Amino acid sequence: VMEMQRQAEHASVERRPDGMLEGRPVAILAAKPATDSGSQYSEVIAHFDRETCVLLHAELYARSGELAKQLDAPWADVEKQGERWVPKKITLRDLGKKTQSQIQLRKAEWNVDLSDRLFSQGELAKGH
Repeated sequence: VMEMQRQAEHASVERRPDGMLEGRPVAILAAKPATDSGSQYSEVIAHFDRETCVLLHAELYARSGELAKQLDAPWADVEKQGERWVPKKITLRDLGKKTQSQIQLRKAEWNVDLSDRLFSQGELAKGH
């Protein structure tokens, strides 16, 4: 996800026609990273729930144009926590390697006061 955010800074983004996913209206955005960005992807297509702005599905295409990865956050696993809508389960599938990674959110705290030093390169390299 962090790679997607970094690449988005150097991408052209196009709004595609809205669609439906799991019975929910979605806004669809297609991002094409700049060719000199170093991105391993030629295009990322993201489907955001129109009501909550939660990313429900993304398709990441390799430079060859072949679908390389898919990210899914099923609506059944999205819940409201206070004023926020949060995906409790996210699955990322690597179609080339035939592997998947799954993130399950068990607990979240919002507006926690954190020291800026926790976000230094040294601390982040430690994997905190």
